Amino acid sequence: MEMRKLRHVFVALTLAVLLVPVVGWAQSQAINGSIRGRVTDPSGAAITDASVTIKNNDTGYTKTVATSADGYYVAPDLPLGTYTVTVEKAGFDKVSHPGIVLQAGNEAVIDAQLKIG
Repeated sequence: MEMRKLRHVFVALTLAVLLVPVVGWAQSQAINGSIRGRVTDPSGAAITDASVTIKNNDTGYTKTVATSADGYYVAPDLPLGTYTVTVEKAGFDKVSHPGIVLQAGNEAVIDAQLKIG
């Protein structure tokens, strides 16, 4: 009978040890947000290598990413807060999107259409 109790304790401890990293990972994902989107020209064609600058208005934290061949960009793991997203590419007018609020675990989708400038 004593061996059976020992086995139950061992199983419970093993499960607890295995679940701690899962809980920690889930919490770390929930304290950040992300911004993604697609950049196009007036005809709807993708703009490659556009510069997308994402700035936290409160802290000044800035991250710059480039659009891919299909015009998409993504900026993961951003600290929470209010952001301004600015998109620019030579030959086009710059576009800014202020007031983007990132909350825990959220993803903001900010598409931009650049006018020829």
